[in-house]
Amino acid sequence: MKQLTPPLISCIMPTYNRRTFIPNAIRYFLRQDYPNKELIILDDGTDTILDLIPDDKEIKYIKLSKKITLGEKRNIGVSESEGDLIMHWDDDDWYSASRMEYQVKTLLTEETSICGINDLLYFDLIKKKAYRYVYPLGRKIWLAGSSMCYRKEIWQKNKFDEINIGEDGTFIWKISKDEITVLSEFKSEVHMIHRNNVSPKRTNGSWWHPISVDEIQETLGSDWDLYNNYLV
Repeated sequence: MKQLTPPLISCIMPTYNRRTFIPNAIRYFLRQDYPNKELIILDDGTDTILDLIPDDKEIKYIKLSKKITLGEKRNIGVSESEGDLIMHWDDDDWYSASRMEYQVKTLLTEETSICGINDLLYFDLIKKKAYRYVYPLGRKIWLAGSSMCYRKEIWQKNKFDEINIGEDGTFIWKISKDEITVLSEFKSEVHMIHRNNVSPKRTNGSWWHPISVDEIQETLGSDWDLYNNYLV
C-alpha cells in the first residue's frame, strides 16, 4: 500500500550566541516544501533567543542550563525528537526550500541509513569571497555534519561523541559504507564563514578552491542580499 503521509523528519539545530543568524535559519525551515517536519532548537548560549522563536507547533525550543559540546547537543536533540528521520539544521547555513524533500526522497529510494554531501559551497561574510570545498576521492567516506540526514535507528546504535569539532567524522566512520549515500547535488546548502564558526576554516588548504562569488549569488537567488550586506 502506498504511504499517504510522508515520514516525520526531525531537524536538530544546536545554537550558541548566534542571534543574528536565527531568524533566517527558522525561515529556511518553515519554507521547506516537505510537509511533515519539526525543528528542535537547543540553545546553551548566554544570550537567550527565546524572543526570536515563533509560536509554531512545528518548532520546539530547549534552553540548556549550561554550555555543552556540539556532540552532546546533537544527542539531546535526537533524543527529544519524534521523527524516525533526523536532519541536521545548522543555524548559520543557507538551505534551499527543496533540501528536505530531496534528502528524504534519496534516503528512502536508496534504502540506506544516512545521506549528505562532501562537496560544499562556502561564502566568507567578512572578506566577501567564495570557495568550493571538495573532499578527495580515495579517502574513507565523510559527510559534512550540517548536511546529514539519517534514520534515527543508526543514531541509536552510534551516538555522537561528546566533542565540539569532528563529531560528524567520528559519527559517520562508525557506519558501514554500504549504508551511506553521498549526494551528487550539493547546491541545496551554502555554508557561511564568519568570526564565530565552531570549526575554523583554513581556506588556503588543498581541498579548498576559490570560485566566483557569482556562483554563490546564483545559488542563493533572492536570499543573496541577506548575506552580501551582512554585518558581522
